[in-house]
Amino acid sequence: MQDVDAIADYVARDSPGYAASLIARLLHAARSLGETSERG
Repeated sequence: MQDVDAIADYVARDSPGYAASLIARLLHAARSLGETSERG
C-alpha cells in the first residue's frame, strides 16, 4: 500500500480529483484480479 500512497501523492500534486479516481480504479483492478486471476 505504500506504493499506492506514493502514486496518489504524486498524481495529487497536479490533480487531486484525478488521483482519487486513479487510486479507486487501481484498487478495483487489483481486487478483481484476485477474483479472476486467469484474466491476465
